Amino acid sequence: MLQIAQQDVPWEHEVLFSEKAFEKAEASGFTYEKLFAQYLQGFTEITLKEPYLEHDYQFENLQEFLDLLVKIKKPDTKPSLELVTLRLRWNRHEQQDRLSPEECRKNLNTIETRYGERISFLVTAKERMELHDREIIANTGWKIKLGRGLHIWIEPKYDVRKQNQADRPCYGGFSIIYYKPKGNA
Repeated sequence: MLQIAQQDVPWEHEVLFSEKAFEKAEASGFTYEKLFAQYLQGFTEITLKEPYLEHDYQFENLQEFLDLLVKIKKPDTKPSLELVTLRLRWNRHEQQDRLSPEECRKNLNTIETRYGERISFLVTAKERMELHDREIIANTGWKIKLGRGLHIWIEPKYDVRKQNQADRPCYGGFSIIYYKPKGNA
């Protein structure tokens, strides 16, 4: 069963390293591996702040991110991932296209079961979060601000390109910013 934590992750003052801007919609060729692997390689702890997990595609993106973490983790280690998200307040009349809190918990339990032997999985559900932006914080020294979270691809109902991240068209008008704490630059 999932563990629930009650603490925030501390972070030192930061210095900007680089930015990947997605200005044009429909661009392709981007994968989680190309965007994140070099910054997360060798990690043993990661915090993913993803406030909005309310749709099936968001859980699919989370699973694809976990697939990357399993691929790049050090052999013979069981790293940890803390997922920080908002506690859902579901209103059936306002949010008909969103998953209910029970469906979200079921999805998180399925993910924990699927990856639990390879990655320790902790969920921190907050009543509210300070920022809308999402981020990845790794003990490799990197902090990655995710303008759209893990949801960077335009998801048509059915498209054969959906199977390969590099073939999927991306949204435009957002950035991914890579930071490293002072002293580690």
